[in-house]
Amino acid sequence: MAYSTRSCSLAQNKLQEALHFARQACALDGNNAFYYKLLGKVFFKLQKYKQALENFTHSLQLQENAKLYRNISKCYTQLNNRKKAKEFYKKFRVAKKHAQKSST
Repeated sequence: MAYSTRSCSLAQNKLQEALHFARQACALDGNNAFYYKLLGKVFFKLQKYKQALENFTHSLQLQENAKLYRNISKCYTQLNNRKKAKEFYKKFRVAKKHAQKSST
């Protein structure tokens, strides 16, 4: 049990460190969609779904990416907004299908 608690503590510390660096990256380059996506992923892992949603949405505004629609859908699911989750999952499927057609 002590090992599990220590492992969780270490993981939490690593997420806090990742959060710090992702925030710094966004501050240095506020137009980089990847940094906001990364920040959204860290917030999601920290179970801070509203902040994750904000960052995924900002990333999507900077650069369209099919996976961001899915990430946004997952945030809405965690926030118990099934209607929005379904809406963004549909957008994910359409964007993914469009991306596959473009690459062939």
